[in-house]
Amino acid sequence: YDKAPSLNTAAGNCKLTDLQAALGVAQLNQLGEFLDKRSTLATLYRELLPAELFTAPVVPAGRTHVYYRFVVRLMKGLQSPDDFTDYLSRLAHRGLQCRKPVFRPLHRYLDLPDFPASDEVASSAISLPLHPSLTEEAVRQAVDILQRLAAQGVIARRLANDSRTVQPGDVFLAYPGHHVDGRADASLDHAQSRR
Repeated sequence: YDKAPSLNTAAGNCKLTDLQAALGVAQLNQLGEFLDKRSTLATLYRELLPAELFTAPVVPAGRTHVYYRFVVRLMKGLQSPDDFTDYLSRLAHRGLQCRKPVFRPLHRYLDLPDFPASDEVASSAISLPLHPSLTEEAVRQAVDILQRLAAQGVIARRLANDSRTVQPGDVFLAYPGHHVDGRADASLDHAQSRR
């Protein structure tokens, strides 16, 4: 449903195959490690991102966060969707792929007016790369790219690690030491493109 022009709540199929269920069980056994790694990377982002440029997620005392995503708010929101796209393109051009945390705010799907806070967040929030296989060096590189663009007066939006999905406004992040760009089948694609 993401990126769909309308919200169709009746769509979807949530059945798992036996293979998908087996993979899920294997992943569940590593859940604690995955959450610890995400928390470590989130802490590093928090330490490195300049507070005058980005607002990081707040975790209330006595609570924990699973960091499914690491969404930050730009201190200065972008003025238009084109500005947002341009910012993401500049990030992608420098190797950092970010995404909008939500493609379209819910009130836009429902055609409801007067949700200025939601509209403001939609123009100022970006989801930074965060997953268990991400390295601390990749986080440092992402923050460096964000800071270099900010120093040039450019505010970032979306990061991507799959070259097939890079669009104008995306920032593409290539991980050091990796010969693929976030795709499991990159070597197959490369072999096919040489034919």
